[in-house]
Amino acid sequence: MDKNKGLAAGLLLLAALITALGLFLFSGSKKELACANSIKLRIDAVVEERARITGNIDILNGQRERLVQDVQDYGEKIKALENEIPSVTQERDKALAMLSDVENELAELNRALEETISQEAALRDELENAGLTHRDLQDALEFAGSEKLELEESLKVCIQQSQGVQLPKIIVKVARPLNGEVVEVSEKYNFCVIDLGSGQGVNSGDTLEIYRDNRFIAKALVENVYDDMSSIIVLDQWRGVSIYTGDAVKLHKV
Repeated sequence: MDKNKGLAAGLLLLAALITALGLFLFSGSKKELACANSIKLRIDAVVEERARITGNIDILNGQRERLVQDVQDYGEKIKALENEIPSVTQERDKALAMLSDVENELAELNRALEETISQEAALRDELENAGLTHRDLQDALEFAGSEKLELEESLKVCIQQSQGVQLPKIIVKVARPLNGEVVEVSEKYNFCVIDLGSGQGVNSGDTLEIYRDNRFIAKALVENVYDDMSSIIVLDQWRGVSIYTGDAVKLHKV
C-alpha cells in the first residue's frame, strides 16, 4: 500500500515537473516568437532600405554614365576648339590690322578735311580781298572816266574857241581787259584761280591760253565764273604742265 502511495506521489511529482517544464518551454517559445517577429520586422526594414539604396545606386550610376559621356563630349569640344584657336587668332589679327588701316585712313581723311577747311577759309579771305580790290579798281576806273570826260569837254571847248569849228562828238571805247594772271593753284584738286570774272566778260566754257615769260605753255577751260575771278582746269593735252601763281592768262572770245 505504501508502495503504491509512493508511486502515485512520484507520478504526481513527475507530472508536476512535466507541467512546469511545459510551462517553461511555452513561456520561452513565446519570447522566442516575439524575438523572431522583431527580427523579421528589422529584416524587412533592412530589405526595404537595401532596395531604396539599390534604387539610388542605380540612379547615381545613370547620372555617372551621363556625366562621363558629357565629360567625353566636352573633351572632344575642347580639342576642336584648340584646333580652331590658331585660325581664330589669325582672323583676330587680320581684323586688328584692318582696324588699324581704317583708323589711319580716317586720320588722313580728317587731316585732309582740316586742310580743305583751311584752304577754303584762305580762299574766302582772298576772295573777299579780291572783291575789295576789284571795287577799288572800279571806283578808280569810274573816277578816271569822269576825269577823261571832263578833259574831253575841256579839249572840245579849247578847240572850238581856237578854231571856231564845231567838232563832232568824240566817242571813246575802252577795250575789255582780256588779260589776267593765275592767283591760286590747287594741285591736289587740279584747278587754278584767275583774276578775271564775269565783270571782265568771262563765261563758263571759255578757252584760255596760259603764258610764262611771254611763252605759251598750256590751254585751260573756264569752269566756274564769279564777279571778278574764275576757276579753270588745264585741258588733258597739257595736264603734265605745271602751272604757277603769276602765270599770265589770255582770254579767247569770239
